[in-house]
Amino acid sequence: MALRNTAGVILPLIAGYALGMPRGGLAMASGALNVSYSDGNDPYAQRAKRMVASTVWCSIAVLLGGLTGHHNVAAIAIVTAWSFVAGLLVSLGTTAADVGVISTVMLVVYAAQPLTPRQAVESALLALAGGLLQTGISVALWPVWRYEPERRALGELFLAQARDAHANDGSEISPGHRGKPAGTERTGGTQP
Repeated sequence: MALRNTAGVILPLIAGYALGMPRGGLAMASGALNVSYSDGNDPYAQRAKRMVASTVWCSIAVLLGGLTGHHNVAAIAIVTAWSFVAGLLVSLGTTAADVGVISTVMLVVYAAQPLTPRQAVESALLALAGGLLQTGISVALWPVWRYEPERRALGELFLAQARDAHANDGSEISPGHRGKPAGTERTGGTQP
């Protein structure tokens, strides 16, 4: 997972630098970085849905931040409302909380650098492209290993059940002494 997330961030930076568009590469890389926080090892369909939702969420943050950069009152109002919603995302789990925090940071960063409407839209589209690239890298092996995450989860479940069954089957006690508390066996002699 670390390798694919690193690739999703590094590739846009390299491409942007090679094409003479470092800001575009940086915008794509930031979109990929934001979405990498919602990556996981769960089934591909769930992962893809979550990552696409994170991509859209972070792209909207970039767009709103870029559009409100010229208007301090609007920027503060948008950041306040966004932060409130991001705080509510904590109730949905750690991944949603991470996306809420990262998108709030992106909103503040883009609100701090006033952009023209065209630049804001371009930045949002580049962040969207970076997030979709990261999602594509994450689910690239879906056709090859279609059910690998499910197999792994079932394998771990069955191993845990086997360990529990072995721990509770009493195999460490000899057959003649099952059910008797330790120290109560009779050896044939008299006990005081």
